[in-house]
Amino acid sequence: VIEHKFNLLGSGVTINNPIDWHLDFKSGYRWPKGKFYKDYVQVDLSNNADVKVPRELSRSHHFLWLGQAYLITEDEKYAKEIINQISHWIDENPVMYSINWGCAMDVAIRAVNWMYAINMIINSNEVRDSFIKELVRSLYAHGYFIYHNLEKGYPYSGNHYAANLAGLIFLGAFFKDIKDGEIWFCNGLKEFYKEIRSQVLPSGVHFERSTSYHRLVLELFFYTYLMLKRTGQNIPLDIRYRIDQMFIFTIHYIKPDGYAPLIGDEDNGQFLSFNPERLKRDHRYLLSLAAVEYNKPLYKKYSAGIIDELFFFLHSNSYETFKKLPATSQILLSKAFPDAGFCIIRNKKIYIFINNSGATKYTDQTKKWGSHAHADLLSFELAYGNESFLVDPGTFNYTAHAKDRDIFRGTKMHNTLMIDHNNQHIFPGNDIFKCTQIAKPVKFTYEFSEENDVFKGSHDGYERLDEPVLHHRTFSLIKGIDEVEIIDLLSGKGKHKLEWNFHFDTRIDFEIFKNYIRTNNASGNNMEIKFYSTFPITLKKVKDWVSKSYGIKESTVSLVVCADTIVPCRILFNISFV
Repeated sequence: VIEHKFNLLGSGVTINNPIDWHLDFKSGYRWPKGKFYKDYVQVDLSNNADVKVPRELSRSHHFLWLGQAYLITEDEKYAKEIINQISHWIDENPVMYSINWGCAMDVAIRAVNWMYAINMIINSNEVRDSFIKELVRSLYAHGYFIYHNLEKGYPYSGNHYAANLAGLIFLGAFFKDIKDGEIWFCNGLKEFYKEIRSQVLPSGVHFERSTSYHRLVLELFFYTYLMLKRTGQNIPLDIRYRIDQMFIFTIHYIKPDGYAPLIGDEDNGQFLSFNPERLKRDHRYLLSLAAVEYNKPLYKKYSAGIIDELFFFLHSNSYETFKKLPATSQILLSKAFPDAGFCIIRNKKIYIFINNSGATKYTDQTKKWGSHAHADLLSFELAYGNESFLVDPGTFNYTAHAKDRDIFRGTKMHNTLMIDHNNQHIFPGNDIFKCTQIAKPVKFTYEFSEENDVFKGSHDGYERLDEPVLHHRTFSLIKGIDEVEIIDLLSGKGKHKLEWNFHFDTRIDFEIFKNYIRTNNASGNNMEIKFYSTFPITLKKVKDWVSKSYGIKESTVSLVVCADTIVPCRILFNISFV
């Protein structure tokens, strides 16, 4: 960072010296500076550029890394670099006149990162009165901008508005002695509580149906909650409870290898990022914080252990509190989140994340698009031991490659059934975040017992076809023999082209035999999938892609199972491990 080398959103290590705050250094596209923020085309699919790059850099997460370096070494060069970069950013981005003022969410995240960074270096000799005055003027402008550009949605708001409110609360607390600060804080706090109650479903899942955005919003809500608690606010008990429910979903969705499944959109977004080396799909650090705040040994058991965030967010003896939490023999069991359309079935060896969620806030809606979900109903991820076998291929990018964007959110890129080459949702082609028609889940039932855990679901995504089809899928985890059975039943009429896709993790290869496949996994754990159907099927291996982090895609292989048959029909997949 001192040398202005950045690695953001799949760019690889890139030198940006002097820092150009308006540049997408992945594509080379540069937004003109000095332009009124409302005059920019915020999402322009014609320039092959990604506006997230300059905005992510301007969020200033890297200031937290410099601040930590200063606290550890007391070397003034780190404090000086933070000061120089903030001053340079202010000069290069006049208020409301650059691409980095185009989104109030980014403005809010930037302001809070600046506040944390300056707090780290406040005792430095480099921090002079002239700089503090410059900083305070800019922070005030940030608060004014957020308050007058709130991203409140209709009929409901999402992660952008949550970030706006977090920014208003932090800035309002900072400017508490002036009228505007009091207004920001009071209005922000009232809306903050309202949004937690609205955006977080009763089961604890953030309604946008994305594990990545769940993590982001959990940071926004939890870190702001901790600040309010530190400053003596009386926080309603239901707010504390609802945030804890978010952690409950988090601990259940984390896979045995410690990483989150890539459900829905994934853009690496965070509120405050203290560890640049932590992989973005590792969400266990949140459980370390939750273990101390909620005094739960189970959170500790599945957490990242002692982390730097304990020092920055919690009390001074949080390390000791974490260490003293007792060990527990409790293990995670299967759990359903019906209001979100998610179900996780597991035993000591097998983990399956089942997604039958749809793309709206409430699963019975069909027209009100409002989430970061994909066309992935009845898709799943599967792991055995600490090895991920079948995965969701992720997101890859948003605006820079619109065609790839629709491919990665399409049905073919998920472990589910595609009929007649149609996506479950209809994508408009000119809007990478919307759908013109949305499939919705029809059935969601589950039954857990000592012998078997069973999930049954269906969706109506293909009832729009000239000859409608309803897709039913049953997952059965047979615990005694560590096997999984998946049964697909198609009801309807007509002859259809059926295509099942199975996307393997990057480390997994497989061989095709007559009616089954077997993986060739060097770790020793291998999986067989056997197919039983009353109609002919073909199996083929294809080259494919997985994106485990925004902007990066890795080569892998997928299994495609094809059939051309009459509906109604039935097929069974038996998954075992050898």
